Amino acid sequence: MRTKEDLFDLLKRNCEERMEDLFPKGIPRDIQSRYEREFERFRKTDAPEELYIYRVLSNLADSMQVPLIVHGTARNSLLTYLLGDGLVNPMKPYYYCKSCGHYERIPDYTYGVDAGPRFCLECGGLMHGEGFSLDERFVWGIDDTPKRIHFEYLSIIGFTEMARKNLCMAFNKRQVIPITDFNSKSGRTVLRGIGILPEERNNEINYDLTILDKGRIALLLSHEDVENMGITLVITSDSSQAQALYERIPRARSRYDMLGAPLPPSISKWKRIDWDGFLTEEELAVTSLLEPRSYEELVMNIVFAKRAMNRTLNSHRGYLIPSRDHLFRELLKYENDEDRAYEIAEYVGNGYAFNTERRQEWKQLCTTILMPLDLKKTCERFDSLGPEANILDQLLHVMI
Repeated sequence: MRTKEDLFDLLKRNCEERMEDLFPKGIPRDIQSRYEREFERFRKTDAPEELYIYRVLSNLADSMQVPLIVHGTARNSLLTYLLGDGLVNPMKPYYYCKSCGHYERIPDYTYGVDAGPRFCLECGGLMHGEGFSLDERFVWGIDDTPKRIHFEYLSIIGFTEMARKNLCMAFNKRQVIPITDFNSKSGRTVLRGIGILPEERNNEINYDLTILDKGRIALLLSHEDVENMGITLVITSDSSQAQALYERIPRARSRYDMLGAPLPPSISKWKRIDWDGFLTEEELAVTSLLEPRSYEELVMNIVFAKRAMNRTLNSHRGYLIPSRDHLFRELLKYENDEDRAYEIAEYVGNGYAFNTERRQEWKQLCTTILMPLDLKKTCERFDSLGPEANILDQLLHVMI
């Protein structure tokens, strides 16, 4: 059984090998600095298991050639980009030439893909815009308190059982077993994910058991039980979007056949993309009629369409905030301190500005930051605001 230090060393090697593949002519200083900064914060958590599990499940999905949609603020991390499927690059936009190592930042863009391809000024090689401007603060916080990362995994029917078997091999001295909980609303037992038991509890038998399909045994535990027993819970579930992606006719094409190309100008062309499980026909119609001119606008319009259809638009006089990352970037436009902008974005993302019992606290916070009144009013309409990486992860699985 690997120790914690073994896992940290393994993940460090995996990250550095991946960086060498991505940047064969030298790793740019910006990227090396962020990697070192993040890995130092990761070590302080003293909890390498979550990222190790992410690596195991990402490799499993790749070997099975099935989509794995991952939710959670940890998608903002450069480490998850290096250890996973390589779709959501959190860096600020840049060009990198793999032929000669030329690197340059792309100003005035949030998403590198919107800058389009260009030829290297040094050697003439073709370069593609990279990076989605996702800040690391949303993963690790801003103080010295270690912040644990977490993931939620969505994939095809049957992936959870395959994941359990692979985790059994990865944690070969610990029991790996499905975890269920009782849903009082439905009156049924529901599958929450996969539990990895601590070694010292492997032989204990004082758990409540339940039977799943095909006679599989699962533990029946509440959220509090899982926490108190020190069980590592891997949250996995079936996804209609992932299933729809898997059932498509396979298409061999470069990721840049779609990304970096002009967006479809009409709804007829939009319908050629299989949006099943991500956008309904009504949401697709609204998104395409808004005529997004960039991938950044596309994300905005998808969120607008989903909220409009769910009647949860939450905008005020032109401000549409699709994510806490977007709010963070919006606040920086008014020359606010980055850490303060992050704190406000987290506060709003957790629904605290919406909570009338916290209204006085919110008003006090607003005195510490420059923010237009209409933006402040918009912030007060969110009972929650998720990470932009969640939207991007689903979008990129559909578009590529």
